[in-house]
Amino acid sequence: MNQDAYNLALRRLSAREYSAHELAAYLERKEISREDAAEVVAKLVADRLLDDDRYARMMVRYQAGRGKGAGYIRMKLKAKGVELSTVQTRALLGQVADKSELTTARELIERKYPDASKDRAAAAKAIQALMRRGFSYDIARKALSGAAPDEDY
Repeated sequence: MNQDAYNLALRRLSAREYSAHELAAYLERKEISREDAAEVVAKLVADRLLDDDRYARMMVRYQAGRGKGAGYIRMKLKAKGVELSTVQTRALLGQVADKSELTTARELIERKYPDASKDRAAAAKAIQALMRRGFSYDIARKALSGAAPDEDY
């Protein structure tokens, strides 16, 4: 194993969590051969210094805390090379969807679109904004109806 590549990976991991795919791509950008990068990543995984499940948990908590929906988080995880078929990742995304997604969407509407309950154009903008943040259309409509229970959009 290339010790320089291993040290480079350790320095990178000391700053924050990375997915295995992300770290391998970083090593390849630093002109480490693909074989050496794969070997370093395998050793880090074996030593439990690199863990995609731990990375996924961190990413889900961070993005959910920023008010992002499950769809956005799923897209970010896929972009970082985290396999979405793992049971833990699906469970984490399910927790975000079940617990706080509707509450977060309602808070966002109340904070950024206070006129959404009175104005159809503002309601449409609110729904579009929620969908851009990764919330499903159903969640966006439920959040809007929570802000205005007497009107149907």
